[in-house]
Amino acid sequence: MRYYADRIEILDANVLFLHKARLGALPRAELARLCDDWSLIFANDVFVCLARDLDPPASPELEIYLRYFRPVQHYLTPAAFRRSSQTIYFMHIPKTAGTTAWDAITRPLQAKVYYDSHTSFVANPPSVNDYDIVGGHVFRSAFKRASAPGSRIACILRDPVERVRSAFLHARRRSEDASTFSPTMKLMRELPLRDFLDHPDGKTEANLQLLMLGAPLYETSAKVDNPEFQACAHAAIADANNIITTASQLDAFVDRLRSLLGLPPFEGPLPRLNCLNAADHQSDLAEFNSCADRIRAMAAAEYDLFYRVNNAGLVPSPRPPQASSRRRIPILAASRPFLRRWLGPLQR
Repeated sequence: MRYYADRIEILDANVLFLHKARLGALPRAELARLCDDWSLIFANDVFVCLARDLDPPASPELEIYLRYFRPVQHYLTPAAFRRSSQTIYFMHIPKTAGTTAWDAITRPLQAKVYYDSHTSFVANPPSVNDYDIVGGHVFRSAFKRASAPGSRIACILRDPVERVRSAFLHARRRSEDASTFSPTMKLMRELPLRDFLDHPDGKTEANLQLLMLGAPLYETSAKVDNPEFQACAHAAIADANNIITTASQLDAFVDRLRSLLGLPPFEGPLPRLNCLNAADHQSDLAEFNSCADRIRAMAAAEYDLFYRVNNAGLVPSPRPPQASSRRRIPILAASRPFLRRWLGPLQR
């Protein structure tokens, strides 16, 4: 199950597969209990497999699996791997180069967690000060409620028409599994674009950046014309503690967050991830271009926000890079009961 329904229900199962990219959807206490009681029988770049009634494999397989298991250990005991004294909350607005930014910022980090749905975050929010960086498709209001005073919220904005075009082409990409789509993405895939824009979700999608910054709750049916939402969004970008920029400043954004996390600047050009090949979408592009002016008009309120950020640019951080305070804890020295049990044969 992609999101694990934000819980673990074992019932009579005796094997559990974990997708390491979806760990944020799971309650840590329950996952730790399973690791204490069950055995690690397999792990690779993507999955970890635990078994109720089987023993761990012998060396060298177990040593290999334990290396792949480390992201789970980091998720269960993140504070032990922190390198920064403050937590950054990265609000990933879909189709704003957020995947590229997250990978470039967090690749060297261990105390990190990503939530690919707002509901997963609400169901299993992280404890305050557990992580160097928390990211996901999460509304700013939810991050603000879950964070300590003074925590930074960071995000990237994109030209609204360009962002909707990217979302539309993603929805139309035939290689994507539509069963993983949100209801809005499914509508964009199934309806002619002009009909989608007639649907209430059309205006929501055209102003998603405004809503994620300004709406007080996760409301896909929120009225984007609500002055309160717009005021909250503009207040967010005016808050000097937040780091909000546009996609044209992506490289500077990445380096600023890395600096705040005690990391050196990213070396070389940023690899652009999750990009589309326009040559594969000629008919879809023609359909979109015929509706672009209508989308631009629908996103008028969001354009006000975007231009304000874009014209301001990214102000350099006045703070020097923080020295690393991360404690390097070898996996063999960890104190979790499951590690002592699994590693017993290797330590004798």
